[in-house]
Amino acid sequence: MRINRPKFKLKEQLDFCLKILNYGCSKSKRKRLAWNEQSEAAILELWAERVEELRTERRNSHIYGEMANDLAKLGYNYSGRDVQVKLANFTQRYGKKCVIILFVAACFAFLQ
Repeated sequence: MRINRPKFKLKEQLDFCLKILNYGCSKSKRKRLAWNEQSEAAILELWAERVEELRTERRNSHIYGEMANDLAKLGYNYSGRDVQVKLANFTQRYGKKCVIILFVAACFAFLQ
């Protein structure tokens, strides 16, 4: 017995497969948050005040929540998780810049 399968073009086949794979997945995509220079400066000031507390606490989600509350008092509405992610991104970006600077310095030293 032959099964009659509908004939799809390649794009339609891919779309159909993606629909099957994503069936039942309820992950909602969040929009990227917009941080302006003033909110970034505010979060860095709050981080400077609480950096020791963040380093000593093993579980520190409540600290990020308090920082989000402090930001809300300044007029910036972010969640504790948003604050945590933003500070992690700052740390990661800073680390990459330091590596690039060290690499360039090593190249100049090698060339001289």
